[in-house]
Amino acid sequence: MIATVHYNKLRMGEFIQFLTDITDICRGDDHAGLNIDTRLAPLEDSIDKLNSMYKKAQGSALTKEIVALDKRRDNALILLTMITRGYSRYSADEAKRKAAKKIYKLITRHGKIIYRLNYQAETSTISSLVNKLLSEPGMAGAVATLGVQSEVDELKTSNEQFGVKFLERAGEKADFPAESPTELRKIAMNQYRRLIKQIEALAVISGPEKYESLIKELNTLIEKYNREAHYRTIKSKDGEDEGDDEIV
Repeated sequence: MIATVHYNKLRMGEFIQFLTDITDICRGDDHAGLNIDTRLAPLEDSIDKLNSMYKKAQGSALTKEIVALDKRRDNALILLTMITRGYSRYSADEAKRKAAKKIYKLITRHGKIIYRLNYQAETSTISSLVNKLLSEPGMAGAVATLGVQSEVDELKTSNEQFGVKFLERAGEKADFPAESPTELRKIAMNQYRRLIKQIEALAVISGPEKYESLIKELNTLIEKYNREAHYRTIKSKDGEDEGDDEIV
């Protein structure tokens, strides 16, 4: 009856706004007396906790530095990938073409969309990649032959600086609630599911007419968020995404 929201594709800010929109619809004057207050109250409490944590993280100066450094290392990685891919396919210089193929193969071995990993996973993956570029037999020579030492250095530097700021940011988490963002998100989603199940059950018991308007509004909202998340996924595959607003 009620559509499934692709909540795993929603960024934290979108997830909070989605749940807020859901509760706003359910609290609307048109839907008073539908006997869903017992499910709404705990969901609203979880939204408040998530929103408080999200705003605190977004307001941190360190968070802004982390976002900037993440973008910087993403750009360095994308540039190195594009250079090696281009030379491996189109260079008329055989030595450079072979060197590019070697480096590009190493990059793709670590993942085709490294820049879409979560912060910690991306940090460790780039660190591993850089270490191999600098230490594996033949790799340093390939880097020199292709002339991408400055790109490798930039990737290494930006990733290391990101790691330092990320650790500093972790120290600020002492002021956050005991639950992690992941735990709070999971709790909120479970409460959302309970709300949806109650609405669907009441629609069966009381007759669909009483809940028809509410269900229609909820489905329209869910479709909107699913469509936006799907569109962003397509943009991400094309390399157009501008990053995430994840709480760190």
